[in-house]
Amino acid sequence: MRSKKNEIEELKRVINYYDYIYRDYSMRKYNKIFSKLKKKIDSKAYKAIVVYPAAVNWEPIQRPHHILRVLGEMGYLCFFCVDTNSAELIFEEKYDNVYLINKQEELIPLIGNNRVIVLITYFLQYYFAKYLPNSTIWFDILDRLDFLSLYNKLSKKVYDELIENADIVTYSANSLLEYASKRHDSILLENAVNIEDFKVKEKINFNKFKDIKRVLDKKKPIVGYYGVVEKWFNFNLIKKLDETNKYSIVIIGPVNEDLEDIIDDYDFENVYFLGMKKYKDLKYYAKAFNIAIIPFYVNKLTNCVSPVKFFEYASIGLPILTTKIREMTKYECEAVRLIDINSIVKECDNLLSSNMDLIRKKCNEIAMNNTWENYRKNILGVLKNEWLWFKNI
Repeated sequence: MRSKKNEIEELKRVINYYDYIYRDYSMRKYNKIFSKLKKKIDSKAYKAIVVYPAAVNWEPIQRPHHILRVLGEMGYLCFFCVDTNSAELIFEEKYDNVYLINKQEELIPLIGNNRVIVLITYFLQYYFAKYLPNSTIWFDILDRLDFLSLYNKLSKKVYDELIENADIVTYSANSLLEYASKRHDSILLENAVNIEDFKVKEKINFNKFKDIKRVLDKKKPIVGYYGVVEKWFNFNLIKKLDETNKYSIVIIGPVNEDLEDIIDDYDFENVYFLGMKKYKDLKYYAKAFNIAIIPFYVNKLTNCVSPVKFFEYASIGLPILTTKIREMTKYECEAVRLIDINSIVKECDNLLSSNMDLIRKKCNEIAMNNTWENYRKNILGVLKNEWLWFKNI
């Protein structure tokens, strides 16, 4: 196991390596592959440029993806960067005005001295931002900072600098205000859902989704989860349901390899791990669920989490079981049941016998009150002062 000292030394070498690359590209001319895009940038036929430097993959779709998608719809020119370790250039328009690029260093000469908003959620992104000379830094706090990978003295120093000096600071949940409280101008920007993404207008042919079809063929009610499976995932709750032998439990998403031995020890009989699915297919898998679940441990970390999946579950009309993490307790109702190890089976049984019309109505209310479309005005509020500055250049 690496010591913190060795981790920091290794991290410094990584930072120096990227610093070398970024400095090199800052002295280059832009890649002619982007000639058409360069004309668009120089024409300023958009509200502003927004860059999200490499931090997460394109899939699974998370909060930064949604923010850039909203900005793209509002007329901002957005770049979502990923690190694929591929020699081949990936450049693709994923949504209106939202481009995926795997070689973010190419953006340095392409953007040049143009004004750009850099959206940052992870400390290593800050080093890239320093090579965009006319950048406005937007630091979005989406989780507890000490939960994020490579949290140590070096990364903490960067986070402290971001909180103090970023032009814009936002946070995703009230519990994260402890970080942003030093900034009187910080803004709460809660998570939400794109309802249209989860509408299923056609009859689903589950033969196209053979893994979930095999679970459906068990003829048991399905309790389902999708998302990453990490150390905050409480498998004791899953075991409690598994032991009843009344339910099939479906878990969709990547599983931290450090948890694989722990999962094996549970010796599940009715639990099915289906792996990661594309965002566009989640609605079809979720339609096979009878109940959706958010089985997180309740602790300092998870009490700062506002799961995007909660709003997605609601938009599908699924009854929801969730542990009593702070951001979920305010949604308790007929459709959303708060659970612990002692109540999970009872509440699961209760939901299955509930009035589904009432549950769908309640879910629809939750979803409609928490859409990214509704939050456009919040994002406009975040960018208001910066936009006035942009207009005058």
